[in-house]
Amino acid sequence: MRETGWNYWKTTWQTKKVYEYWYMEHTFSKLDRLNFSIAVLSETKKKGREIEEVGNYIHIYSGINKEVRAKKGVSQVIRKKFKRCIKEWEYINESLVQVELKMMGNDIVIIGVYSPNDSSSDEEKLAFMTT
Repeated sequence: MRETGWNYWKTTWQTKKVYEYWYMEHTFSKLDRLNFSIAVLSETKKKGREIEEVGNYIHIYSGINKEVRAKKGVSQVIRKKFKRCIKEWEYINESLVQVELKMMGNDIVIIGVYSPNDSSSDEEKLAFMTT
């Protein structure tokens, strides 16, 4: 098996309040300690759509408009050493963000998703399913 220099773990991590600085630093510190190279975070509650550097990571997030109360939100976290591997990213809406990477000669597309939960309205669930 060839050493790739990055770890792949299939996991779901719901991270409420990443929009607050302390929670964001705490979450990214945990990712660093666990040696995550790439992670998708859901229910971040961050507003707007941006790319920023936080600690050892690049944080690409998509959230609701800044005028609306914090809810939903999804982001992708990629270790800085893989910055050159990022080809492009697309903010689809406050529940979907897509990042395209070129790693070891392969094109990789990672889609970060925040889906409605059981307490969401039927309209919200239908809107998500048709996106």
